[in-house]
Amino acid sequence: SDHGDLAFTRSSTGGHSSDTHGFCSNGSATSPSLTNNIDKYSFSSESNAVDHGDLVLARYGGEGCSSTTDGYVGGGHIGASRTNAIDKFAFSSNTTAASHGTLTVGAAAGMGQSSTTHGYAIGGYIIPSSPDVRSAHIDKFSFSSTANAASIGSISHITNTGGHWSNTTHGHYYGGRHTSFYTNIERFSYASDAVESSVGTLSSG
Repeated sequence: SDHGDLAFTRSSTGGHSSDTHGFCSNGSATSPSLTNNIDKYSFSSESNAVDHGDLVLARYGGEGCSSTTDGYVGGGHIGASRTNAIDKFAFSSNTTAASHGTLTVGAAAGMGQSSTTHGYAIGGYIIPSSPDVRSAHIDKFSFSSTANAASIGSISHITNTGGHWSNTTHGHYYGGRHTSFYTNIERFSYASDAVESSVGTLSSG
């Protein structure tokens, strides 16, 4: 059912979740307009989102991650280039975000996952060209430290705009596209950083 509206109309956003609220950050209002807005909406009531402050850097296609207390945005488009900046904002207070280190790769429209202690950024656009250059990297960064991200390996194919989700033990990613649409379902372990190249396939790309 309809659960309300965002405070700002835009596409190519990052998503974040606390126990009680959803958050929508960054995005493109009218291409190539960049936004630094953060919206917040309640899970328990059907009401419109409210403005929850701003990111440090306006962008779109930034990857969203969540700890229990904060939201994180990594990478994203900033016009013709890509950023590797990570921003952090608190779920509890409507304050401007702070810088939280950098990714190893400046990419956009990648896939973000979250364990209880770390955020992960996977794949995405690196350089716009014909065809666009994409990445297969997996970056890992700490929620508790502003140290820069580290690379923990690669997925089996370069891709962007794939689906992604997190459980308590693994980060998962599926689909996406480069020269074709992928059906792969893959995952990696939070405990060992080991990449499992295939755990199944989608019914279609």
